[in-house]
Amino acid sequence: MKNPPVLKNLFSLAILLIFSACSAGTKTPTVNPTEGAQMLAGIYTTTISAEDVSKMESLDPNLAANQGVWKITFTDEGKFNAEKDGQFMAGGEFTVKGNQIELYVKQVCTDCVCQEDIGHFYWVQKDDRLGFTKIAGGCEAMRLLLTAHSITRQP
Repeated sequence: MKNPPVLKNLFSLAILLIFSACSAGTKTPTVNPTEGAQMLAGIYTTTISAEDVSKMESLDPNLAANQGVWKITFTDEGKFNAEKDGQFMAGGEFTVKGNQIELYVKQVCTDCVCQEDIGHFYWVQKDDRLGFTKIAGGCEAMRLLLTAHSITRQP
């Protein structure tokens, strides 16, 4: 059985499109984590209150220890540091891909339990405010710190 001319033309067109796409060059990702890190780089603050802790669905009685004034620093190189009331609490690395951020906690204070924890969050920036919504992972303290309020970039 012979193929009708319409099928031959469609087949020829499909082959032409495939070769055209192949000759267009190698595709590269458009998201650069370093660019995202640079977008978020800065010093941010927030205050965690007893009311914020009470809104968390947590059985962890130690979560109340996170009340206080927090300073979170994000660097151009994808590093972060978190202090509460002037004391080191946690530090690590972060990667930004589009509107998502992954935080990896590498170091924590003596009483902290989030070491080697990885949290995934959506982020949004508006003016000097940075807001987070949990996607997955992240210890309760990290979730409390990042989602109780938007954090404010300092001048």
